[in-house]
Amino acid sequence: MKIKKYISMILLILILASTASCSDKNTETSGTKDSKAVITMDVLSNDRYILAAIGQFNEEHKDIRIEYGDIITYNEEYKNKYITRLSVGEGPDIIRVDNELGLLTAVHKTADAGIFYDLNELINKDNSFNLSDYNQKVMNSGVINGKRFLIPLRYNFSTFFAKKGVLKENGFTTDGEKYTLENFADEVYAFMQKNKGTGKYFMTLHNFTLSDIVKISGLSLIDINKKTAKLNSAEFVDLLNIYKKLHSVETEISKDIRYYVNTGDIFACTVECPDFDNGNCLIMNNMDSIFWSRDRINKVANTYIFPQYTNKKSILLEPILYLAINSKCKYKQEAFEFIKLLLTEEYQKADDLKGFYSLAVNNNAYLNNVNFYISNLDNAQPIEGEYDAEKRKEQVREQYQEIQEISVCDTVDAQVYDIIDSEAKNFIDGKRSAEKTAEIIQDKVMLYLNE
Repeated sequence: MKIKKYISMILLILILASTASCSDKNTETSGTKDSKAVITMDVLSNDRYILAAIGQFNEEHKDIRIEYGDIITYNEEYKNKYITRLSVGEGPDIIRVDNELGLLTAVHKTADAGIFYDLNELINKDNSFNLSDYNQKVMNSGVINGKRFLIPLRYNFSTFFAKKGVLKENGFTTDGEKYTLENFADEVYAFMQKNKGTGKYFMTLHNFTLSDIVKISGLSLIDINKKTAKLNSAEFVDLLNIYKKLHSVETEISKDIRYYVNTGDIFACTVECPDFDNGNCLIMNNMDSIFWSRDRINKVANTYIFPQYTNKKSILLEPILYLAINSKCKYKQEAFEFIKLLLTEEYQKADDLKGFYSLAVNNNAYLNNVNFYISNLDNAQPIEGEYDAEKRKEQVREQYQEIQEISVCDTVDAQVYDIIDSEAKNFIDGKRSAEKTAEIIQDKVMLYLNE
């Protein structure tokens, strides 16, 4: 009798389990049929081109949609939560690496932790996606230890401009063998000493940090992939001394000139800004590179690439926004389709003069954008006809090729630059020598690289 009872109980359990299993299957099928799969990401409220792309993606895909949350800018608690969610296997499916916002700054450590998905797995199978359609150097900055974890959407490089002839009139070198960072700093210092109390000043907008000097120096001092640094070298000590000399001549600029500089446009500064026009302010630094590309050809003002440690000319291209796919994402192919949409000419183009100041990664979009900006000095004053259209396009292509030939694009974690800048203060304040500062920075950066 007991055996029969046991058999009856086992049969009952099996029947119940079978019924539950069928119920689960029916529920799963029903859920898949009635609701869309979801890809998540975080977006800035003013990212109008990303929001537009999300709208298009959702409209074109019947079985999957992108849902997004708002990025809370300049909020350390939000940034920390963003990192924590990713580190425990959560977080958005499409990950934003944003150098301007300081969002996810330890890129290489994040990659080492297995959080990013290797996009080469999808790219190698995708005949419609050609890496040659994009700026190769910028695109390759997303490759870490042979794996393509990051896709850059846009980038910039540092330049400056001055009123025509004003630098040479004041004894500054602007090209040739003596156009180096050290000579540049000496000439700036001499100019400021000579013009004390006259209302003249040299540099505007934001004054250089030590990491800015490192970036424009043209020196290869940090190799994140190899986990090496040369920040205790004689060259880095020289950069520290150059930085101190430039820092010593910082000047608070007027509100009027700050307003014009913040527009980012040479035209507004050269035409409307009195201090720039009368030569009281010699240069404006870190202008938007899209305007540099335009005005280099329009010749509205003299535009320059910053001098480097040696007189060798090169430009550091800096990606300012990357997207990556979370290795935990269930819909990697669809997430990649969305990233590809953002790389198209449609979403890389500049359709007005205030909407897209950085440079497009898409080669055709870059050329079209610069041509667009060349044709407009501002919204009110297009200059169509001043240049032959075909000649202008050829000039843009030649300029792009020139930039490509002398450009470099290295990915260094923003936290490394934070270490460099945080240790610079004691040197500037005279509490440490350049050599001791270099030694401390080297030790801290190596500790970070090997954590």
